[in-house]
Amino acid sequence: SQGWHVTRSSIVKDVSVAHYFGLQGESNRQKLADTFKRPTTWKHYCTYVSQNNCTTPDDVAMRPPATVEGGKYFVEGSYTGFFRKTEKNDCNKTKACTGHIMDYPCGWTSYVRQQTKHLKIALESDGSDGISGGYTYSEMVDIWSAANATKSDLIGLWWSPDAIPNLFKGSGSDLMPVSLAL
Repeated sequence: SQGWHVTRSSIVKDVSVAHYFGLQGESNRQKLADTFKRPTTWKHYCTYVSQNNCTTPDDVAMRPPATVEGGKYFVEGSYTGFFRKTEKNDCNKTKACTGHIMDYPCGWTSYVRQQTKHLKIALESDGSDGISGGYTYSEMVDIWSAANATKSDLIGLWWSPDAIPNLFKGSGSDLMPVSLAL
């Protein structure tokens, strides 16, 4: 089976994110924009967030990325990952602000766009797949790993059976299902 999942720590902070009633409507737009920040690639972190372009180690990046690592969202021991608010999360700048949801790549079956539109849930995926805004499998694994390493809130698609959820079991970043049913 497949479906929406959220980090356990997100549910501990706000149990309403485990059900679509707690996600839908204008009354929840600001909450989603504040809670579900956008994952940041290593290159973007060093270019736009780091005070020194990652030339000095900090809590997030130990060094600048090699060229092939720039698009990574997590590299064990070198880049913890980083989640940040962008203009899309800023409800003061745009009335249509959104939180981030991690969607599948274009070639996989996903109904996130239809579900968020029909249920009026202010979430949007910003992945490298230009058509769907989804992420590759390896990017998705990196993003869940970054959420675990940084204890960040994350909502996205996943499926079972699969071994990846076992990596986070008991960490507080466990993948917990979100109910989209009545």
